[in-house]
Amino acid sequence: FFSEDSRDDVQRAHTSVLEGGDMVELEAQMLTKDGSTCIAGLIISSSRSALGDITGAMCVLRTLAPSFTPSPSYASRDGADQKDVNPTSAFSRDINSFGTPVFLLDGDGFVNEWSEKLAELSGWSSSEACGKPLLETFVP
Repeated sequence: FFSEDSRDDVQRAHTSVLEGGDMVELEAQMLTKDGSTCIAGLIISSSRSALGDITGAMCVLRTLAPSFTPSPSYASRDGADQKDVNPTSAFSRDINSFGTPVFLLDGDGFVNEWSEKLAELSGWSSSEACGKPLLETFVP
């Protein structure tokens, strides 16, 4: 999902918000399932429980610009760890109503929500993405 060049920046941003840091904005190269690329502007912030405890991170793609650099075809890694998730939760319905590409990560970096708009743009369905570690699965 993110190019190898963007991996460290995305990982640093994810770690920062999980440690209580402010919202992070960055640009990262996104790889779609069919191998095309684009530049995504990401906004990453912490997800919190009703008590204010950090439970994970929310990532919103705010802009997309096509890239004219060809990329190799890409497939997710075999044998990646996976967690059980419920991609049809009430929260999934809420994020899908925005029409915005959004994904949520838990505190361990596993995808637990993947919006329909993101599936449309990336080529990976919610069922393919949810429960998998983002950086280990979607970065070649």
